[in-house]
Amino acid sequence: MVTRNRRDAAIKPTLRQKVWNYMRRNRNFVVGDIMAITGIKYGNLRDMLKVLEIVGYVIAVSKEKPLTSNRYKLVKCTGAKVPIYTHKKQLFYDSNLNITIEVKRTPSIQKILNEMTKTPITKEEINKATMLSHATDVKCYRKLKELGIIIRTSPIQKNSDGHVVFNIDLDELEKFKEKIESGEIDINTIFKKK
Repeated sequence: MVTRNRRDAAIKPTLRQKVWNYMRRNRNFVVGDIMAITGIKYGNLRDMLKVLEIVGYVIAVSKEKPLTSNRYKLVKCTGAKVPIYTHKKQLFYDSNLNITIEVKRTPSIQKILNEMTKTPITKEEINKATMLSHATDVKCYRKLKELGIIIRTSPIQKNSDGHVVFNIDLDELEKFKEKIESGEIDINTIFKKK
């Protein structure tokens, strides 16, 4: 006969704990499956997976669209308790190992800037590498157009796949990156309304 601690039985697991339990049971998993089984929203799961990927607990096996079909693998299962991430402090705490890891997340616009290595280029080429949401992409590209870094060709040109091609002012791009490095521009607040 199995006896249970009444205190443990009364504690209802959080969504994140349910996700962690699922990952531990199914080391290879699909985003959509976790959402369907645990009830977690896509945005919350995406954020959780990003942090787990940064700290090396999961790896992306395939990233594709729709995003719910992305496959991941849990490569570091440290115990039963779900690790915790605090957004404000950017700290990841794993109580199973009693370790804290500082997490530096790359801002979306920085990811796009890092992929702008040639001209002409298409948004699709950059998006495939960055895997950002459509809304984030639109916001970043709009800002880069305002800054004169992205220049749409006139007349509009398309590549062999039918995607619109745009040019990058590489000089402006380098100046922008230098301003970020020097602290003249705070990349984390670039989209805030004035």
